[in-house]
Amino acid sequence: MANVDNPDGFRVHHSCKPLGKYALLAGLNETLYVGDVVKKASSSDPTGMYQSIQKAGAGVAILGVIVGFEPLEGVAVGSENLNKMHHTASTAQFAYVCDDPHAEFEVQASGTTIATDCGLNIDLTGSSGSTVTGRSNMEVDTTTINTTSTLQFQVMRHLNRPDNAIGANGRYVVIPNNHQLNSVGTTGV
Repeated sequence: MANVDNPDGFRVHHSCKPLGKYALLAGLNETLYVGDVVKKASSSDPTGMYQSIQKAGAGVAILGVIVGFEPLEGVAVGSENLNKMHHTASTAQFAYVCDDPHAEFEVQASGTTIATDCGLNIDLTGSSGSTVTGRSNMEVDTTTINTTSTLQFQVMRHLNRPDNAIGANGRYVVIPNNHQLNSVGTTGV
C-alpha cells in the first residue's frame, strides 16, 4: 500500500521529561502550529520567567516540538479560545514544548525513504500549517540525509505501523541530533 502524502509535523513518540512552558512574544510575526519545531529566541516574557521561542528553520540547533498552547489571557473563555490549536502571529501566548533532548518523534519524510536511512542524520523542511486542524506541515527533508553531525535529527528507525511502508512519503522515528540543551550532535553511521 502506498503511503499517503500528509505532512503533519512532528509528533512525540516517546519522552521521559515533562513539557517545558515557553513564551511566544507579541513581536513574533509568525504563526505556529502543533508539531512545529522551535528554537530559543533571544529574550523572555515580561516577567523574565519564561524563555521566548520561535520557529526553527533547517540547519539550526533546535529546542523541541510544540505540543500545545495555553488559552490567551484576557480573552473570554469560550470554544474559540480553548479549542484554538495554533498561535496567531503577533499575539502574546505560551506554548508547551517537548524539549527533551532524548525524545523520539514520528515524522513524515519529504521524499523516498530507504532501509539504509537508519542511523543517518537529516534536517527539517516546511514552514506552514493548517489553521483548521492546527497541525504543522513540517517534515524531514530526504535530500539532506547524510552523516553530517550538525543536521537536526537522527533517523532511529522506520515507523513500524500497518499504514507506513519504506518508500515515498514514509514515516521515520527520529531523535534530536543538534539540540540547544545538549551537544551539537553525533556523526551519522
